[in-house]
Order: sequence, then C-alpha cells, then structure tokens
Amino acid sequence: MSQIETDSDGNYYIRFLTSGVFTPVVNKNINVFLVGGGYGGGRGYYSTSTIAGSGGAGGKVYTGTSSIVSGNRYIIEIGASGGYDSTGFGLTSADGVSRPGGAGGQVFCNASTQYGTYADAGLDGVYAFGNSTIDGIRYGASGGGGGALECSSNGAWANGGVTGGGRGGSDTVNGGNGLNGTGGGGGGGGILHNSSSGANTLSGGGGGGTGTVIIKLN
Repeated sequence: MSQIETDSDGNYYIRFLTSGVFTPVVNKNINVFLVGGGYGGGRGYYSTSTIAGSGGAGGKVYTGTSSIVSGNRYIIEIGASGGYDSTGFGLTSADGVSRPGGAGGQVFCNASTQYGTYADAGLDGVYAFGNSTIDGIRYGASGGGGGALECSSNGAWANGGVTGGGRGGSDTVNGGNGLNGTGGGGGGGGILHNSSSGANTLSGGGGGGTGTVIIKLN
C-alpha cells in the first residue's frame, strides 16, 4: 500500500507502507527516505535494586538519492518490528542511525536507605527530508522507559518520543507499541518489587512499529 503526499511547495511524494513492487512510468532522479522497523521495549528486572525496562530504539533513518527508469520493477521492503531494515531503490535504512530508547526507572530501598529515579522519555523522531509540511510525522522516535516501584517509592513511566514512540509501562500495564509506519520504538515494561516477600510484578515491553520508504519526485 502507498500514499501520495504533497508539501507546502507543491512537491509530490510517494509513501510506501507495505512491501511490494513499484513500476514507474517516467524516468526521474529521486530522493529517498528510509525508516527501518522500531525495536521492542525491554522488560524490568530486580537485582540489588528494582529496574524497569528501557524503551526500544527507533528504527534506523537514512536519506539518499537514486533514480528510476520507466518500466523497471523496483522491490520495496518495509522493515518489520524488531529493527528490521527497509530497502528500496538500491538503498537501505541499515546505513542510517537510530534514536536510543529512554532508560527505565530505578528504585532501591532498605531499612536505612531509599532512593529512586524516574524513567526517561523517548527521543523525538525526524521529519522526512527535514520537511514538516509533507505529513507532519516525525519518524524513528524511540520508546519511553518503564516505571519502577518498591517500598514507598513510586516510579513514574515516561512518554515515548513524538510521533510514534511507545509509552513506558507500569507494573500492571505493558509498554505501549511503537506506531506502525513510523519506525517508533516500543515502551519499556514496568516492575513492582515487594520488599517483604521478594516477589516481582512485571509488565512486558511494547513492540516496535513497522518502518516506511518515502520518495520525493524531483
């Protein structure tokens, strides 16, 4: 599946949301924006302190140039959740960079000491070709960290990055999934540690969102 987009200057773009074959009817030089699938958020754990899961990294983002020839068949591969690369027109998102997910919250307490840190938010994504007027979406945002709770300390989950980063989870709510079509990272899972019984209540991390390929027809 694909969509036609325009920017404020009247330029045309094609956004591919699913894998397939593209057969142009013109010869053109093109700019290509590739976003890989986002990574899933981590799961919390208890060692000497209670540590929630980190948010998943956003999918790798890469911008390059290529050309298309009328009648040729171009295979488009859209990266799946889990950091899989998007490819097309001789280019790959593997050559790009990703935004790391937010760290999960951490709590430690005993009879004499108690401290905690809140989870970190995910990082915002980037606009396709640096142009916010195409579709207003920021691609490759990372997921927020999960919340950690122990004793009387409360650890708040954190939001994912804009646009598609998943929200961090609590002890009873899984981390949010990254938004499909944006390469957003999943939110980290939360954790509650019961200091008396030693039992842990965990939630899972969210899955990453699928990627995309966008071409600008110069």
